Amino acid sequence: MTTWLTRIQPNLSNSRSRADLHDFVGLHRTVMSLFPAKLGDTPRRQAGALFRVDSGPAGDQLLVQSSLRPEPARLPPDYGTLRTTELTTLLDTLENTMVVHYRLVANTSKRLAKDTDRHRRGQLVSLKGEEILDWWHRRSAEHGLALASVEATAVTAPRSRDRAAIRHARTRFQGVATVVDAERLRDAVLSGIGRARAYGCGLLSVVPARARA
Repeated sequence: MTTWLTRIQPNLSNSRSRADLHDFVGLHRTVMSLFPAKLGDTPRRQAGALFRVDSGPAGDQLLVQSSLRPEPARLPPDYGTLRTTELTTLLDTLENTMVVHYRLVANTSKRLAKDTDRHRRGQLVSLKGEEILDWWHRRSAEHGLALASVEATAVTAPRSRDRAAIRHARTRFQGVATVVDAERLRDAVLSGIGRARAYGCGLLSVVPARARA
């Protein structure tokens, strides 16, 4: 199976492009518009689609990872520039003891336990303080990484035009780690980590440290 990584540089003169950066329901629709319409009841899963907005010196950039190759002509007119590369080769090079740089925007929340007050039982609540780091240390170990460093930054939750959509707590994790289970790590990259994968969370990016300038 081939995995694709698409980088979209939004055109900030375009009203839809600007709006999508602050509305992840709309952004989800734009991402899914890059793939064929008839993908069944779970189109995002069928396309293997995960996405994330990264901020850098050149501004915001949309990353879309997928098992289907996106069709550039499906991007709305003047939305931005698009570049797709094949990711499978990089994933195949991952091996135990390799040192990698990683980045993840995750939904850092928990569901309240059954022994919680009955009015709040089962609710999703945001993790706080050390709970956030503890969450990532547990998850990274489960998915084949031994963390050497971690920088955790809260990400402002986007607004939503869809009142039924959940506003998710988001944290950006980045740092250096050692691969301890390459197979689990590949599965995590392909499947995503945590909740809210349809809303811009869960895409884990890794690159060998020696390959990074």
